[in-house]
Amino acid sequence: NPRTTPTCLPLLLRRRIPARARPTSVRPSPSPLPSVCHPLRSPPPRRRSALLSLLDHIMDEPLFDTLRTKRQLGYSVRGSSRNTLQMLGYVITVVSATHSPTEIEEAVLAFLETFTAGLTSMPAAEYKRNVEAAVANKLQDDHNMLEEADRYFSEVATFQYCFQRAEEEAEEMSAITRTEFASFVHDVFMGADARSLHVHVHKGADEALPQGAVRVSDVNSFKSGLPTHHPQHKPLPPLATTTPAARGSSRRRV
Repeated sequence: NPRTTPTCLPLLLRRRIPARARPTSVRPSPSPLPSVCHPLRSPPPRRRSALLSLLDHIMDEPLFDTLRTKRQLGYSVRGSSRNTLQMLGYVITVVSATHSPTEIEEAVLAFLETFTAGLTSMPAAEYKRNVEAAVANKLQDDHNMLEEADRYFSEVATFQYCFQRAEEEAEEMSAITRTEFASFVHDVFMGADARSLHVHVHKGADEALPQGAVRVSDVNSFKSGLPTHHPQHKPLPPLATTTPAARGSSRRRV
């Protein structure tokens, strides 16, 4: 993502960050751009990835509807899950020419509080429909050979070798109850041990820093003082022949 990569990812993906960190970039930008990143920890990796995919599906529409359509905070509002170097996270980014990064951050946090509280009262039928739709999206066939190759090589490049990842995560997702999902979202966004990284990009360096913010003028220097995250590499799996997917799809697995 060209907007979030220079401001958010170098600070998050390879470094462990303290709870509620708030660095502020002073790089020139045509519009204020705050990003709120929530790195995830427990539960176990496969379950955690399935929960994150379900969150991606359920929160996408209300996030855009609340912040973009109703609040008119900016011309670009998006939320997306991240899985880089085995560090999972959720990123909310808003680009605005009418509101300051601090105002947008406050609106995002207010939305998260309302969204999290509303999950406990979501009707069972609505939750079931969302799970079924999220599972169907997860199990979509590759559209072409390039997508299939990218999926395989991503597993090789990250030393994970989980070529049935979509099927395994879909199975996990189908077993997630509404109570478990609501608890997971609360822990990620509102829990006592929740961790988040708030990145503000201002039009210029003259604006006053919000309370608790740290000015970052040299990203490399800022990262050098943080502990390093070391992703785990799995051993090569045994050789196997290519077989059709179990669900009868044309999508193949190695």
